[in-house]
Amino acid sequence: MNQDLAITDQWSDFLIRQFDPYAAAKYEILLGWLGNIQGKSALVVGCGSGEFCAMLALKGAKVHAVDIEEKNIQLAQETAGKFNTHFTTEVGLIQTLDENKKYDLVIATDVIEHIEDDGFAVKKLKATMANGGTMVITVPAFNFLFGYHDEILGHFRRYSTFMIRKLLKDDFTITRMRYFGFFLMPVTLIISCLLRRPYPVAAVGKSQQSRSFVGRILEMFFNFEKKVNLGAGTSLLLTATKREG
Repeated sequence: MNQDLAITDQWSDFLIRQFDPYAAAKYEILLGWLGNIQGKSALVVGCGSGEFCAMLALKGAKVHAVDIEEKNIQLAQETAGKFNTHFTTEVGLIQTLDENKKYDLVIATDVIEHIEDDGFAVKKLKATMANGGTMVITVPAFNFLFGYHDEILGHFRRYSTFMIRKLLKDDFTITRMRYFGFFLMPVTLIISCLLRRPYPVAAVGKSQQSRSFVGRILEMFFNFEKKVNLGAGTSLLLTATKREG
C-alpha cells in the first residue's frame, strides 16, 4: 500500500478492508449478534476481500463465499490464508445463486445497495435460506449522505430503517437492527457530499500498531459505538429470519 492510499473505487475499498477499524467494528457487532455459529453453513454474497468470511470460519462456520469478480475471489482466498483458516469460494452473481442449496446463515454486507432491483435481491437471499436460518445485511445509511463515495462504488441508494422495513416486510422478520458510524456522519457530509473527494484512509494507519492519532481516536469512537447505539450513523446493520409461505 502506498502513503497516498484512498478509496477511489470498489477495488481500493477492498484493499484497505484488512486494516479498516470501521469495517472490523461492524463485523464484531454482527458476530456478537449471531452467537454460537459452530458447524453452521454460511453463504456470504459479495464477499469482497473476505475478512468477514474468515471471521465466520474462525468461529466454526462452514463458509461459502460468492463474488462477481475473480480478482475479489483471489483476494478473499489470500485473506483466508492470512487468517489461517479456510472457506470455499465461487465466482457468481446474486441472480445465479443455486436455490437448491440452503444455508443456516445468508450474509450480504454492503451488497444490496449495488443492485438496482433490491427487492429481487432480498427474495433471492430468502430462497437460499434454510428453515430457521438467519439473514445478515449491512447497507450505507441515509440518502442525505449520498455523495462522491457512493458514486465511485456504484451505489444506487442509501437506506433508513423505514426503507429497510418496507423492503423486507413481505419476506422477513427483522430480529436485530441498528445504525453504526455516528461519528463519521460529519466526515461523510464534508468529504463525500460537499468536497466530493475520496476518503483519505491512509491517514488512519495500516494496522493497529501503526494507527495515527486520527486512527486511534476513530477506534475509540468505534469501540464506544459497539456498546452504545446512538440512533444514527453511516451504516445500517440488521439480522432477520424469513417468513414462510
